[in-house]
Amino acid sequence: MWTTANKLSGLSRACALMIVLGVGLPTTSSYGQDDRDNKLTVAILEFEDTSPKNEFARLNRALQSMLTTDLSVSRDMTLVERARLQDVRTELNLVKTGFLDPKTAAKVGKGVGAKAVLTGSFWIRDDKMRIDARLVHVESGTVLLAAEITGSANDFTGLEKQLAKKVLDAVGIRLSALESADLSDR
Repeated sequence: MWTTANKLSGLSRACALMIVLGVGLPTTSSYGQDDRDNKLTVAILEFEDTSPKNEFARLNRALQSMLTTDLSVSRDMTLVERARLQDVRTELNLVKTGFLDPKTAAKVGKGVGAKAVLTGSFWIRDDKMRIDARLVHVESGTVLLAAEITGSANDFTGLEKQLAKKVLDAVGIRLSALESADLSDR
């Protein structure tokens, strides 16, 4: 026989389960967006090779591609495809331009519907590599993250992963254990 106490107990269990699963609860990220419906959209631009002899120019796309792959492990982030970025750069007459200042990067981001743009440069000399990156908020042009990653050029993938983690930290995205393992395995 169901009593009022039993009904309340069952209701309490149902509410507790909903809380544990996050059902019906609004969640917001550091940007104030509803995480269930809107992910943070980021455009990752090619990084400019500023090395003395400009001999590593092909790494600009490689770095962009690797960051796209590694940041895609987060369910809370949507990344803009490279082809769409190229279309907008063409529209803005930025095809030959390597490095983009924050205002220009914000224009590119607006053109592809991104909330933030990741841009930067890298420098290699002898065995040393330095990656400089800026994450720019599209609406305000504010630099959300200015990061420098330095190390051995032989550890290019490790340096790139350090940058990916800094980007995630800067926008307040915490990876699940499974996502972190996936990022480490790539």
